[in-house]
Amino acid sequence: MAAPGLNAAALLIYTAFVVYQTLADGGTWACGDVAFEVPRRLSRSDVLANVVAYIPLGWLLAVTVSRAGRRPAVRLGVGLASALAVSGLSLALELVQSCQSARVSSASDWAANTVGGSLGVLAAATLPLLAYALEPSRVLNGVGQASDEARLRLATLAIVVLWVLSESMPWVFAVDLGTLRRHLAFLRHSDADAAWNVWAVLRHGGAWVAVAAACRLAWQSRAMAALSLLAASAASVLLQMMLVARAPLSYEEVAAMGAVLVVFLTSLALVPPPTLARWWPRGLLAGLVAVIAAYELQPATGPTHVFSWIPLVGFGNRRGALDFAWLFGWAGWGTVVAARWAERHRDGWHARRWPLALVGLVLLLEVLQTQIPGRGPDTSAIFFVGLAVLVTRVVLRKDN
Repeated sequence: MAAPGLNAAALLIYTAFVVYQTLADGGTWACGDVAFEVPRRLSRSDVLANVVAYIPLGWLLAVTVSRAGRRPAVRLGVGLASALAVSGLSLALELVQSCQSARVSSASDWAANTVGGSLGVLAAATLPLLAYALEPSRVLNGVGQASDEARLRLATLAIVVLWVLSESMPWVFAVDLGTLRRHLAFLRHSDADAAWNVWAVLRHGGAWVAVAAACRLAWQSRAMAALSLLAASAASVLLQMMLVARAPLSYEEVAAMGAVLVVFLTSLALVPPPTLARWWPRGLLAGLVAVIAAYELQPATGPTHVFSWIPLVGFGNRRGALDFAWLFGWAGWGTVVAARWAERHRDGWHARRWPLALVGLVLLLEVLQTQIPGRGPDTSAIFFVGLAVLVTRVVLRKDN
């Protein structure tokens, strides 16, 4: 598929999903309710979800309509038009919601959507510049474009940043000693008889294996790889210590992070780089699979449920829906990045099939959830993995 077709396909799929999530299950149709109601109290989770959900939409629209080589004034105009178009879509959807009995037409939602779409447009303009900054030779590949390797390194670093951000969601922080002391209390009041959550250990362990592998792939220097991993782990701990939330850290996360740090730093110091060069992409893939498997197979409270072909995410708690979409989008993004690095290392281990294999694995795990208590199997996870695979391919194309 040509680049414009790939971009347009990703844009149409994501736009359709946004419209579906906004209008589905809206109850009976009866126009006449207040349009653009201003809530007396804003929900931080709702604002966060509305901003983040529209960032990909703004970015996809901007990269679909943009063209390399245009004059700066023209590109600025295209960016402004893209932001206005996303804001217009949100405006139209909020107007439609005023005719739905189970929905509320909210001015704050429209404002948050507009901010998210504008951030996505801004990202479309700045990401190529960041990729160019990572170009060792500072030589552009074509007109105003960084090389494939620079784009791949930027996408690899995004794996690290996205995981740290996911652990510190919803990004509400307090810089005071009381918060720090309260979050560190679990270290002093340990219970030797308390059972560890094996699923949490597997999830955090897999995540930090993936982060460590991404750090090694993103930097040519072993010293930079080690420093970036240390910085990522320190940032994750520090941000969670300042997070306005109950017990953001756990023994499982701290133990998994520490174990991966020790193994990774030891391998960098003792093993020659060529020996492990082909294994880092596989390590990245293995870590991603471990995270997804731990999430999908962990039992919960409640009965078992039948599989639904209708995506159900987003109809309940928006914060939970955002966490869910972020996790599976992160896994899809990372799998494409791992496959690209494996191809660069001439790894013949069917690397190009990794993204499709991950989609198949998620489908299998969702079907298995029909036998796991308290889980709600549906196609939401498959959708987010598939969409992330498509979007990552768009990011890594030279045309964008």
